[in-house]
Amino acid sequence: MTSHRGAQGQGPLGAKRPPEYPPRPRVDAPENPPRRPHLPSATIWPVVLASGVTFAVAGLITSPLLVVFGAVVTAVSLGGWVSELTRGRR
Repeated sequence: MTSHRGAQGQGPLGAKRPPEYPPRPRVDAPENPPRRPHLPSATIWPVVLASGVTFAVAGLITSPLLVVFGAVVTAVSLGGWVSELTRGRR
């Protein structure tokens, strides 16, 4: 009768076992951790922009007046968002 175990250093069916690696040495955190990238602050303008686009698209189905209203809201929100983003770079 044969055993299902392979030779020494081998797993079942003769597959080689992975080598045992020594534990990694502990690396302490650097004294000056890397700085996080600058991210713009939260703003309401993307929500206003989405609302303007929604009104404009809904106006294509219902009323030309709603298209105009959505286009105005979209233009104002784009202007507000861009001016807020560029305010910090001046």
